[in-house]
Amino acid sequence: MASEVWSHHPDDYRGQEVRRILDLLQAGECVSLIAVSGMGKSNLLGFLAYRASQAKGAPTCALLDCNRLAAASAEAFYSAATRAIREMASGESPSSADPSGTTFESLASAVSDHLHASQRPLALLLDGLDDLVRTADRPFFNNLRALRDRHKFRLAYLTASRRPLTDLAPPETLREFHDLFVANQIWLQPLAEDDARWALNRYAERRRTRFRKAEVEALLRLSGRHPGLLRALAAGWEEGNEERPDSWLALPAVARECALLWDDLPQEARVAACTRPGNDATLRDSGLALGDRLFSPVFAAYVAAQAGPGLRLDRKSGEVTLGGIPLQVELTAKEHDLLAYLLDHANAICEKDDLIRAVWPEDRVFVEGIRDDSLAQLVHRLRTKVEPDPAQPRFLVTVPGRGYRLAAS
Repeated sequence: MASEVWSHHPDDYRGQEVRRILDLLQAGECVSLIAVSGMGKSNLLGFLAYRASQAKGAPTCALLDCNRLAAASAEAFYSAATRAIREMASGESPSSADPSGTTFESLASAVSDHLHASQRPLALLLDGLDDLVRTADRPFFNNLRALRDRHKFRLAYLTASRRPLTDLAPPETLREFHDLFVANQIWLQPLAEDDARWALNRYAERRRTRFRKAEVEALLRLSGRHPGLLRALAAGWEEGNEERPDSWLALPAVARECALLWDDLPQEARVAACTRPGNDATLRDSGLALGDRLFSPVFAAYVAAQAGPGLRLDRKSGEVTLGGIPLQVELTAKEHDLLAYLLDHANAICEKDDLIRAVWPEDRVFVEGIRDDSLAQLVHRLRTKVEPDPAQPRFLVTVPGRGYRLAAS
């Protein structure tokens, strides 16, 4: 049975998210769950349907994986949703050839019959809704809204998608349907530390292997506790170098997880990922940005590779580009002068004294004593604007005891 898959999960798996979602569904509120690729939304929905919903006071949950619809159409959805409700009520899957579940009326009847027989609210968990939202028309969404209004606060929807619903369809198509979710939009973020450790232990048990304590800590750090990336790194642990995050990108499974994440990001989020991740709402909401750095050193290395090798500065406009992508940053005069000098001496070691003379050319500078720490602070500020991960600079590299080098290509 499907429930056996989730029987090994700890009772408090994704505890914060589960409690919030169940409280809303129990109150008859609709929820929009957004999760970029590999974040574990399908696993969470399965846990909600087969474990968490069995608790006292929880709503009845019927899970529908829209990725498995026969077609991205209203008729296929009505049929599959009707079967999901009947399966949940009977514990057995009805025949897929049953013609009674192909219309909106059949779905409405299944909902009414279930609510008549049960005192618990009913929640339809709609996983992988992206393609259907893109192709469905306004009457489809109006039907779902009308069905919910017919059973207000006893029927609720939980939609799960990789992007917000409003990014997938025009406002005039969604209209009143989207109003159901405005107040309850939840972004799924990387695993809590306890859940990540449990997931890693489960993986090790299945593969009949073990990770030492230091290896566990390294895997959690490199993956940023992203479920898909954690699993891919664990599978290839013997082949990577934990001191070189970019080395893991040679592993197909790791590169694929990073590529799927990158593909899910809108263009403005990709630009921000190359510069100041914390400035972008999508990166913050999805947990891919932690302050001004990306959540995972491995993903940061992937982003740097996508941005390309070339860091460029337009001396007249002050625009900085990385791999041809304009960075949404404004340099101060000193930052501009420092970057210009480093670019003029790309790949060469620039001594600290030479950099100070280039950035602070006035004679009085040496009288007043511009010190190494002033240069270091300026370098730090520049890194926060041009490095994908300022904590692990790829371009503006420190040369201990001498100065800095700009790895421009």
